[in-house]
Amino acid sequence: MKPILFILAIILGFFNYAQHTDAFKSLSALAGGTWQMKTSKGFIDERWKIISPTELYSTGFRVIGKDTTIEEKVRVIKKGDDIYYVPTVKDQNGGKEVYFKLTSTEKGEFIFSNPAHDFPQRVIYQIISRDSLHAWIDGEVKGKFIKQDFYYSRVK
Repeated sequence: MKPILFILAIILGFFNYAQHTDAFKSLSALAGGTWQMKTSKGFIDERWKIISPTELYSTGFRVIGKDTTIEEKVRVIKKGDDIYYVPTVKDQNGGKEVYFKLTSTEKGEFIFSNPAHDFPQRVIYQIISRDSLHAWIDGEVKGKFIKQDFYYSRVK
């Protein structure tokens, strides 16, 4: 009976690895160009690039008129069987990275979670098409649920 359990564990481990490899490959579609969202004051942009087979990198910035301000830097990294969304946000968390673990890839959504973080507790990316992206952050602050949506289009 033990050999069957051992073989089953190997098969399940392979499927977990394959699922995360596919998820990382799908997330790589973010790279190549700039994603932009128009706001009432200007634009919010994310520029993604592939660093290695296990790392993506993004610079998030705000453009108001001729002024450009870097707001955050993000790494998406594959460590072992896990994938993490790792932002460093200007003037937050003492300038330190915060790790959000990929917990779900249902319905084309990539859900990264960190229940211990103050806000957000989740970061979600949904690639709608090659040139359309819906991202949002959500979580609770003082017992109240908050969600912020970001609708991006790829600009060439």
